[in-house]
Amino acid sequence: QWYQRRVRGDGKDMKAKPCKTESGKAPATKCHQAKFIEFTGLAAGQNYGCGECPKDSDKKCQSCTGKKDDACNKKIPDAPAFKCYDYELKKDKLVAKNATVTCKRLNGTALTCNMPGPKADKTYKVQNMGCGPCIAADKNATKCKECTKDSCNKSSDASTLTAFTLSMMATLYILL
Repeated sequence: QWYQRRVRGDGKDMKAKPCKTESGKAPATKCHQAKFIEFTGLAAGQNYGCGECPKDSDKKCQSCTGKKDDACNKKIPDAPAFKCYDYELKKDKLVAKNATVTCKRLNGTALTCNMPGPKADKTYKVQNMGCGPCIAADKNATKCKECTKDSCNKSSDASTLTAFTLSMMATLYILL
């Protein structure tokens, strides 16, 4: 008999349970579970179960080949969650929202937040609500900056003021 992992209630029961075989059909050899979406966590609305993933669920479900003596759809090991700030457009300027976002990651994934860089304009979209790294093209074009500490991606008014002051001083120096 093939086995599955099934989350019950709050997800604490991860003990392998036998898959039920429908009358006249071969036992299921595949199991399925929610995909872990980097910086988001487990895909919502997808349970553990027997058989292939339901039709049209490839964005939130992953299948595995079951075993007779153990389940293949086990809990996905994750690293501790961290927090980053998301950004929104206010008066043609990207500003950090007041509340942080919880970012979830797999074991081995670096803690990284992203934020608008010096060349980000009002059309720039912060990636993954500030969780994770920048897209390479945005980082290379200095539209996006990264940092590697919890809640590190909130641009302070002081740093903005300093950058503005330095650029103004450079302009005055060139003019004089």
